Amino acid sequence: MKRLSYLFIAISLTVLSACGGDNTTATDENPQDKVQLKGFEELNLSEWGFNLSIMVPEAETHGDAQVVLTERGALEIMVGQDFGIEIMYGEGDIALLKMDLEEDLVFKSE
Repeated sequence: MKRLSYLFIAISLTVLSACGGDNTTATDENPQDKVQLKGFEELNLSEWGFNLSIMVPEAETHGDAQVVLTERGALEIMVGQDFGIEIMYGEGDIALLKMDLEEDLVFKSE
């Protein structure tokens, strides 16, 4: 019986010591290095009210990014002839997006 109580005490102490906090904060003290994509550069969108940045094709090879804030609040980014994206706040309708993608001819082989 004594062995069982000693075993229980040893397990309890091990669990309690393993669960002890190390008093570190949840913030990331060592931020990760930025990823460098070949042929792309970072475009900060805070100037247009969006607290984010996006990777766009380099201006040297494709031309400067044309950023337009539309009347409905969407941000349109165009770089050259081959890159375009639209960003807007709001809840997305995934079912509608899936339906649009299924009906799109881009995904069908004729």
